[in-house]
Amino acid sequence: MYHASIKQNLINILIYTHPFLLPFYLAGLYRIFRRLGGVNYAFLGILFLFTLALMYVLRTPARMLVELFIPLLAASAVFLEEKLAGLRWEKAGQAVAALYLLTLAFFSLPLSLPILPVDRMPAFADRFRIFYQPLREFNVAWSYPPFLTGRLGWDELVQEVAGVYDELPADERAIAGIYADWYMPAGAIDLLGAQYGLPHAVSGFLTYYLWGPGYSWDVMILVTSKSNNMSVFFDQCELKAVGQHVYDAPVGQPYIYVCRKPKVPADVIWSSVKSYR
Repeated sequence: MYHASIKQNLINILIYTHPFLLPFYLAGLYRIFRRLGGVNYAFLGILFLFTLALMYVLRTPARMLVELFIPLLAASAVFLEEKLAGLRWEKAGQAVAALYLLTLAFFSLPLSLPILPVDRMPAFADRFRIFYQPLREFNVAWSYPPFLTGRLGWDELVQEVAGVYDELPADERAIAGIYADWYMPAGAIDLLGAQYGLPHAVSGFLTYYLWGPGYSWDVMILVTSKSNNMSVFFDQCELKAVGQHVYDAPVGQPYIYVCRKPKVPADVIWSSVKSYR
């Protein structure tokens, strides 16, 4: 992770939450410290400011702060309605605000949802660089927005894993599990794997670790890096496929192995794969 300065961290947050929404956030922060219908919601404003400072000290990525801004948007909407209520041009003001938000969405959605063709993303991001280019959270440069790139190529990856799974003998398919050393391929398999008859994925990365090893591990399909550090736990590991559809994923090209005959019990393996980085 890139250790951003206060200025860079604020820029990162603005990129994630959209810089042209800043007036709404400021209005919401102002309004949330004033009573609404006799109820004091100031604790939400205090929570916002305290958590913003705490997560900077802890070097938390800016994308993990986005949820903090939802109460501010709600308070901002109340503030706007209060200011427009009773005015002759109330409806016109509401229409202008809605049009403003929709216009901002036109620029920001392609950077977070797979709307445009992948090969057009770098040019789009460069053209509208104010919404993306200043963002820096990692010590490596990516051609695609980092909050989009991890969800690209999921269909192809799951198909490649399914091809390896289908080649297993029937008795091995009945007990086989799938391990991914990164949450993105694990998420792809869990989201899309059912249509290919795949079992769910397990991973030691972040909160995936909390779900445990899940299988006997007698036969495991590993979606990992070329070095396959997990091979030390098995007597046999065969490389079966190499993922061909990678778009700047931080773990690089996925390698798909089939490993058999674990040397130690599953819980022993699991205790070594925990990664909260």
